[in-house]
Amino acid sequence: LATGDAVTVLLRPDAASLNFTTAGTGQSENVLHGQLRSVSFRGSQVKIEVSHGLDTRFVFELPGAVADVLPPIGQTVSLVFDAEGVAVLAAEE
Repeated sequence: LATGDAVTVLLRPDAASLNFTTAGTGQSENVLHGQLRSVSFRGSQVKIEVSHGLDTRFVFELPGAVADVLPPIGQTVSLVFDAEGVAVLAAEE
């Protein structure tokens, strides 16, 4: 792939974790900053929806323990991804 090529990014939902140290620092390697849109408790998991930009929404399943540290709906969250959980593919035309 070359710079400027259209791509599809695949993110494994279980490869994400909350990060409280990179918000607003400008660091961008494997980090997604977005607005927390919804939280759904599912036993040992918490399903969250995060919006990034106008039309991009992501859904992640995180360990249930994060429920105690999630900010209120509408606040900014930062998610860090294990590099092995990220795949970049050429976009289909």
